[in-house]
Amino acid sequence: MKFFGAVSKYRKLSPDQQNFIRQGQQKFNNTPEKLLEFFKPMAEFDKSCDEARDQLLNYIFICVALIFLGVIGIAVSSGHPLAFMLPVILFFMIFLIMFLRWMLGRIDIHNNLRGFVVPIINLLGQDMTAGQKIILDLDLRGKKLPSKLKQCVKDDPGWFSYPKTTTSTFEDPWFNLTTELVDGSKLMLTVDDEITQLDRTRKNARGKIKSKSKDKIKHMIRASLALKHKKYAVATQNDIEKFGSDLKLKNGQNRQIFGLKHVVKGTDVEANLDPKLCFELLGRVFMNVQPAQQKGS
Repeated sequence: MKFFGAVSKYRKLSPDQQNFIRQGQQKFNNTPEKLLEFFKPMAEFDKSCDEARDQLLNYIFICVALIFLGVIGIAVSSGHPLAFMLPVILFFMIFLIMFLRWMLGRIDIHNNLRGFVVPIINLLGQDMTAGQKIILDLDLRGKKLPSKLKQCVKDDPGWFSYPKTTTSTFEDPWFNLTTELVDGSKLMLTVDDEITQLDRTRKNARGKIKSKSKDKIKHMIRASLALKHKKYAVATQNDIEKFGSDLKLKNGQNRQIFGLKHVVKGTDVEANLDPKLCFELLGRVFMNVQPAQQKGS
């Protein structure tokens, strides 16, 4: 049973790792190697936890299927004394499995840890000098917490009038990373999520009242690179027109800051963001800047 494997992996985590899973929020300032050493065991646990929760859900479906397929009725009609215990056993198993799944849900962590954070740090570490640190502000507590509620709009026509709708908007700025690459460029990468939850209650033609909830999520990815004048040619506004209107350029005394943003929309709040989207933004900058000309050339 995968439940016991997930619990075993959780118990092997250090107290700091278990505390991060419970709290879900922390600011880090460490090398990529140390961050991966901290995150990878949690990512492995998270994968096992998700697999165990899926397996437990399948067990619930099996128990429910046995009830609806009439196995209980057949067993009871057989007249065997133990047959009358079968309904009790099945219902007990359903509640037990639901309780175990709830327990795993309390120590589950968002899939962005293993699907986004770990790959991002792993790839950045390959383009950083040894000993260089990453500053990371990470919030994986949840996307629809009351503290993250930005706006709630209710449309209620009255006591016995339908439909009734409630639109809740949550803001989740969960990822903020800053570091320096091997060429001296400063990298700033942020991800802000906006979640819109639509709760709708309506009455159908037969007079039955039904409620339905629907989520939409919008990921706002912002990537900025501060490039040194000594290593990269100073770009002009004409040079960046090929990027389109989504590129922002800011000139500093020693650096030029290129900022790009990209919006990704979806409907699965639990799905992880694809890390390739961030590196595509950074790649667009590096592919379109020129090295600074050496003196005398």
